[in-house]
Amino acid sequence: MAQERDPDYLSVLQKSVLDNFLFKSSSVGLYFNLFSGLLLPIAVKSSLGYYQIHIRNLELEKEKVQLELNFLKAQVNPHFLFNTLNNLYGLILHDRPDASAETVTRLSDYLRYSLDNANKKSIPLSDEITLINNYIELESLRLNHTKVSFTTNVDNTTASLPPLLFIPIIENAFKYNVDKKETEIRIDLSVNSNTVKLEVENAFDKDRTKIDSGGLGLSNLKKRLDLYFSENYTFDVDIDNSVYKVSLKLILT
Repeated sequence: MAQERDPDYLSVLQKSVLDNFLFKSSSVGLYFNLFSGLLLPIAVKSSLGYYQIHIRNLELEKEKVQLELNFLKAQVNPHFLFNTLNNLYGLILHDRPDASAETVTRLSDYLRYSLDNANKKSIPLSDEITLINNYIELESLRLNHTKVSFTTNVDNTTASLPPLLFIPIIENAFKYNVDKKETEIRIDLSVNSNTVKLEVENAFDKDRTKIDSGGLGLSNLKKRLDLYFSENYTFDVDIDNSVYKVSLKLILT
């Protein structure tokens, strides 16, 4: 005779199984909700982080493009060009054909160099030295008393660097120089292994020349240095009475 089952006991078993199933189902749902709740903030945070990095990269690229545009606009100072043409006119009036022809050649080489190399990332240091020599000769035409010296000590003949990097420093030396007796513009360039050092000194009228924290308009140069050399350079400015001194040291990588 089959054993009879208690209906109440059967209902209890069925309820227990049902509750166990519902508990497991609810546990799975809880884990899923918990996982979803954690995943969504992580995904959002990661997306925002990536977006911020992307935006920052775009901003840096925009700054780089703007910097290069500013450099292109400033590669030939209009005052320098005007002064050179004026000096050339004076040479022609004084019937100095040889000096006039040399000035035209130097100016032509300087302008061609500026236009041809402005978009290049680097150029041979020897080319930059030639450019500096031309610039000094052209600017010296308008000086009456100031002695200009340019010395080089180059051990690494294969060194290269961004174009027209030194011109703003040398340009400032001529721009703010006091052209009177016993004054001097001194330019020293040395290259040893992977180190390039430029030192420039000039006399200035401290009563008439305003010295700001940017260092006589060299802020654009500092931006280029940050762009190309990051932390691999030092740029120092010193004022000793009425002498303005600039020292630039580059580590070539």
